[in-house]
Formats: sequence, C-alpha cells, structure tokens
Amino acid sequence: MSFPGRLRTERAVALAVVALAAVVVVPVVSVSVSAQSVADVEARDSLIADQENLLNTYRCLFGVDTGVVPGGCPNPDRVSPGVAPESPTKLDVMVRDELIGSQEALLNVYRCRFDVDTQLVPGGCVDGAPAPPEIVPADPVAAPAVTAGREHSCAIRADRSVVCWGDGELGQLDAPSGQFSTISAGWEHSCAIRVDWTAVCWGLDRAGKADAPSGRLIEVSAGGSHSCGIRADRTAVCWGLNSSGQADAPSGEFADISAGGFYSCGIRADRTAVCWGQNTHGQADAPSGEFLAVSAGWRHTCGIKADRTAVCWGDNASGRADAPSGEFTDISADDFHSCGIRADRTAVCWGSSPKGKTDSPSAEYADVAAGGGHSCAISASYSIVCWGDHAGGREDAFFSGDIGGPEDCPDAGGASTVPIDSDGDGVADQCSATYTEVAAGTAHSCAIRADQTVQCWGSNTNHKGDTVGQSAAPEGTFTAVSAGRNSSCAIRADQTVECWGEPILDGSGNQAAPPDGEFTAVAAGGPIACAIRADQTVECWGRIVESCLLGGPCEYTDIGTFDDTFTAILATPQFACGVTTGRKFECWGYRPAIRSFGRGFTGAFVATSLGESHFCGLRPGRAAVCWGDNAHGQADAPPGEFSSISVGDSHTCGITRPGRAAVCWGDNAHGQADVPPGEFSSISAGASHTCGIRPEGNIVCWGDNAHGQAEQPTG
Repeated sequence: MSFPGRLRTERAVALAVVALAAVVVVPVVSVSVSAQSVADVEARDSLIADQENLLNTYRCLFGVDTGVVPGGCPNPDRVSPGVAPESPTKLDVMVRDELIGSQEALLNVYRCRFDVDTQLVPGGCVDGAPAPPEIVPADPVAAPAVTAGREHSCAIRADRSVVCWGDGELGQLDAPSGQFSTISAGWEHSCAIRVDWTAVCWGLDRAGKADAPSGRLIEVSAGGSHSCGIRADRTAVCWGLNSSGQADAPSGEFADISAGGFYSCGIRADRTAVCWGQNTHGQADAPSGEFLAVSAGWRHTCGIKADRTAVCWGDNASGRADAPSGEFTDISADDFHSCGIRADRTAVCWGSSPKGKTDSPSAEYADVAAGGGHSCAISASYSIVCWGDHAGGREDAFFSGDIGGPEDCPDAGGASTVPIDSDGDGVADQCSATYTEVAAGTAHSCAIRADQTVQCWGSNTNHKGDTVGQSAAPEGTFTAVSAGRNSSCAIRADQTVECWGEPILDGSGNQAAPPDGEFTAVAAGGPIACAIRADQTVECWGRIVESCLLGGPCEYTDIGTFDDTFTAILATPQFACGVTTGRKFECWGYRPAIRSFGRGFTGAFVATSLGESHFCGLRPGRAAVCWGDNAHGQADAPPGEFSSISVGDSHTCGITRPGRAAVCWGDNAHGQADVPPGEFSSISAGASHTCGIRPEGNIVCWGDNAHGQAEQPTG
C-alpha cells in the first residue's frame, strides 16, 4: 500500500516527538465497517494538514523542533492536503486516523508546555503536561453501526453504548457497559472493540470463541465457530474452534477481516483477498484482484472490488452468491442471503428470502447487515430499520417499525414479552412471553418462562371430570418441568421436586409425596413419577397395576427403582426407563408391558423418549430409531440426524440437524403431526397435540385443542 510521501514523513515526525511527555496516542476518528468513500479520506487529509500547520506555528513561535518545519522559521511553507486514492480502503483511513491522533496528542503537549490554547486540551494541563486522558468516543458525530447475527442483532448508539436484541438464550444480549467503536454479531455470540481499542466478547463461549485476546485491536469479526480481529500492527489474529483451520490466520498485514461459519477471509495490505479454513463449497477460493471490503457467510463469501462492483463466491443455493451489478459501498453475507448498499445509498439483498429477509425497504442507508433470518440497516437519518423474520423481536428493539417493537407488548408477570407473528403473514399480531422449556402432557401443557416461573394451560380435570389441577402451576422458580397424564412435576431452583394435579398414590393407596433431596431431572408418568438425584441415581414413587380381576379390584405394587446411575429418565403409567451413564437403556416396572416393546432398545443412546406403547431414541450418530406399537407409523423414524426427539401416544416428533426444522410422524387424526414451518429449539409430543419452542423463545402448539392444551400461551 502506498501513501503520499508527506503522510509517511509526518507520521514519523509526530511519533518521534511524542517523547516530550508521556502521552497516550489514540485515534480520534472511528473507522466505519463498510468500504470507505473518497470524501472520508479527503476530510481526514484536510484535518491532517490543518493540524500540521498549527504544529509548525507552535514550533516556530516557541523555538521547538524547528528542524522538522518545512521551509524553516519564521515563515514555514503551508502544508496542503494530500491526494486521496480513487478507491480508499479501511487501511487508508486507519493510517490517517492514527496520524490524526498522534498530531493531536503532540499539539496538547505543546499547549501545556508553553501555556497556549490550554482550553483545547481534554482534561486540562497538570504540571505543564496534559492530564491523563479519559477514553472518549473517537468521533462524536460518526454514524452508529449495526450488525446482525443468526438470531440476534446489536448496534452502537450515538453515545457509543451497545444495545442488542433478539434471541438471548445464550447471553448474546448481555452487552457490556462502556463505549465502543466497532461491533460484530456472530451465530451465538458478539464481539466489540472499546474506544481504548481492547476487545470484548459475550454470549456462548464454546471452544473459546468469546475469549477475546488481550492487546489493542482495530477490527473484530464474530463468526459461527470462531472470531477474528486485526491487531494494531495490522496482523490478523483468530480465536475459537479451529477444526478446519479457520483460526489459523496467515501472516502479513491486513486491512479488513471477516469470520464466517468455519472459515475466515481478509483483505491484505496490497488489497488482495485471502481466505482460510473450510472450503467445501469454494467459499475460501477468493478471486484475484483488488478488494475494498469482504464478508464471510456460512458457505459463501461476498466482497467489493476496487471498482466498487460486488462479487460473491462459494455456495450459490437460492442465488445467494449472485451479486447484482452496479457500484456498492457496503456488503454483508450471512447463512443463506446477502445484502449490500449501492452507490445511491439504497439497500439490495439477494438469496433465500423466507419471511422477506431480502425485501429491503425503499430508503437511503449508511450501513447494512445480513443476519440468519433477517436483515438490518442504518438509515441516512441514523435510525435502524430491520426486515425479515420477526422472530420474537430479533429485528426491533429500541426503534419502531412495520412489525412493532417490544414497547407494544406488556410485561407478563415479570417475564419478558415479545411481539410474535402467529399466522406467518410477516406481521406481529400477538404478544408472547419467552420460554426455555416446554412439556406436552395428555390434555395439558406446561412451560418454563425466561424468568424461571412455570406456566401451564389446558385441562384441569381427570377422565372422570373431577378437577385435579394439573394446569394450576405453583409459584416460585423452576429449572425443569414434566407434564404427565393428569399431573405435573417440576424441579425448583433449590433442586427439590414438586408435583401438582391428580395425587400420586403408593401401593397401599396412600398419597406418595415426592422424595426429599436434590434432583436434576424429573418425569411425570401419570400414576408414577421418577427423578434423577444430584448423584445421578434414580428414585421413583407411585404405583403400577399388577393385575385386575374381571369386574373386581386391581392389585397394585410400588414402581421401585433400578440400581444404576442415569443421565435421562422417562415414565409411563406402567413402567419407567432411563439412559444410564454408560449409555445403555434400562426399564423396570410392569414386565409384560416392557416386553411388548420387543428387543430393539439394545445398544447405546444419547437421547430417548418413551410413550405408552412405543419408544424412540437417538443413537450416538444422532440417527433416530423407534420400536413398539406401529399401528399409525409412529415407530417409522425418518432418516437423517436429529438433535432431539419426543414421543407422544401415537405420534413422534423430532428436530433435525442441521437446520433445526421440526418433523413429526405417526397418527395425525388431530393435526398433531402437522408441523408449522420455521425453526425450533425444542419440541414435546403429548397424547394428541404437540408444542415446540422457537429459537427466539416463544411457544407454538398444534393438534388436539379440546381442552385448550394447544393454545399459544400469552404470558
């Protein structure tokens, strides 16, 4: 990279004479995340020239450092601004910003040493030297920045504070306090650079991707599995998962960097683009030529070339790599779509467009970011506009828009509420509390809110019509919940078990209270319940039918326990099963009912779910396998990988991976297998209805709603 000779000389002089006093040299102008305009550089060059002329005035007036004054004293030559490059990059601006910071620091040294213009020194002068400077926003008039992650978004406000909104289940919204100059939202975490040039990350810290390195960084990018940044010496550094070499940053100086799914890209000082890491779809095959900006998505990459045209490479499913023609000033690539800002400041997006995430509103914009299911931009008036999948507020936080903001939804008993699009028309029409866990019982459902309170809905009666209260959830905070036939159980925050609804009886017909002690998981199976203790042993209570005389009384027996340690527990009215710490599947209780399942449950499992007549589990490779009653096809598990699985009475549901789509199979007499479109983070199959939690935390239910069990809770 070449710069005007005057710039190189001035930078050397300014840095050399800083030794007059101990001065912290910081840039005073922030760097935008998009490609730079000629006007950006011209404005900086003009400021550099003005600063240098003032420095020379001081030098001649006070007889200091006169040897560096062009033309000598007392009448130095007037310094004129340099000529800006035709297509400036971030590096052009960064070099100028550092020079501006250095010159301003030196001016303050002169002002304090010679007691002139001291009112211009931030913090004033102390003993003839500038007071230790406070870190202040680099440029109080610079535009805010916006960034869109997979299911959350973040922005830097005009006061340099950070605000985030959307899915916060993994801490993505827990932005630190302070002032920031740069921000980047990844899949499940975010990173930002403070105005003192230190980096900080928050959210999911899997494999250390949120563990930002120490030292000064001038650029940061949060990806899917890792993060990358540019140090003050222009070298690249990456941290986090390195399964495909995505964190092995090459040597050399960089002007821009972007962390994608499992790969990274950057622009070198000579403006060439380079990528490293996973290259399954050609996403790391950077084309030749000079670049001004680059953005790495999941499996495709986009960049702005020196002539300001956009180019994309890698996976082109749904046209995500088909960059439109024309000149661009900003570009952003995400999972399945891309967005850019044209030279006329309008935004355009391309690629997959469910729920309108590529349908950018007509307006002028300064910055744009493509997220997982949505897009966000900063308008010319510095307001934020977002479009696409509303997803529980991921694209509206401190602003209003066509879909409405959180201010339109009331507080739900201490739980956060968000506007949701219940009918899929792109407009939020209901308010819903955010939830972390859902359980579907026979004719009722229960869920844990984000504030850890339990909410239940649906039937409150048993098969005789007697009110038993299985939907009357107790007060307090809980960590797990299970909905059975006519009863519910949950684990409180202190790890004790509480059950409500139809009483659970022991073999003698007396009410069986939950055991004392600390527990981590619970399963309500109607007349029985089981829980896993903190030491991973299992304890069950209740009774099972041993035999019944024709027209006479039934004989009952206690369910008992199994002598092993467990990681998961399931319960039915006649027996209980669990996955041992050795990944084996064991059952106990009424043996004839257990034998009816056959011998399919041998081998290792990582997840299981049990119904009254069939069973399903996930093998270590995440393939689903089912056996038992298959009268409705509920045991015909589809191929593919699953992240979770749930068994109902005569149907089964699971969440696929990757993609997080829900799929159900088996009995569909009540629509319990008609899964609505969209992504899910968890799912629970009941007797004849199903409930799932969206990634943003709202609940969706479908199927039999005779008792209101498939109603969507509203907080």
